Amino acid sequence: MWVAAAAKASMEALLGKEFVARKSISLPNQEKSLFVSISSASYLQSADAGFAIAQCDSKLALDITRNLEIWTFIKWSDNISNANNSWIEIIPGSGVGQYKDSGDLCISNFARQLIEINLSDLVPKNRSIKLEIILPNGVELALRTSNMAFGVVDGLALIGTQAEAQASASPEQLKDSLDELRLKSVDKPLNLPLVLVLGENGLDLALSIGISRNLIVKIGNW
Repeated sequence: MWVAAAAKASMEALLGKEFVARKSISLPNQEKSLFVSISSASYLQSADAGFAIAQCDSKLALDITRNLEIWTFIKWSDNISNANNSWIEIIPGSGVGQYKDSGDLCISNFARQLIEINLSDLVPKNRSIKLEIILPNGVELALRTSNMAFGVVDGLALIGTQAEAQASASPEQLKDSLDELRLKSVDKPLNLPLVLVLGENGLDLALSIGISRNLIVKIGNW
């Protein structure tokens, strides 16, 4: 959510729009919007780019990304094709996780869609942009996650699967997971297994290889 909000603020700064500290963020496949606060945004004349800073505020005491600063940097691209969403190139900057084998940005479909739907109406037709995302403390914080187990290096993965934060590190999390396990054990088809996954990385991986969300039970990686 905060990445998308910072990116929107960067795009508006690039377009010369007046700075507004609260951004309305549209959600994929939902009519409702959420409001996210932005710390600052500005047009950088020397680089012909928009720059913005947001700060995560999940309000979860044990969230390692709480108060994490997010920097986004947007500039025009020479690629003018609008086919297959090539109007936007998302670049992993410092502190953003990448797959070790390919060097590709580690981002979930939900996170990518969230960014795209909130920028698409701002980018003029026949123009394209480069969006660089920077997490200044991402490398340090990634050491406290399960990123390496999933082949993700150099920072935090952008692997959110929903807009609302989940208290996966709370004392009640084990009870919630067991309750979910019991419910899904009753409701699932008899010939299909349930799959337990570790954290958001595990959930994103399971969904990406085609496992139904109804067959997945996520447990915290703490």
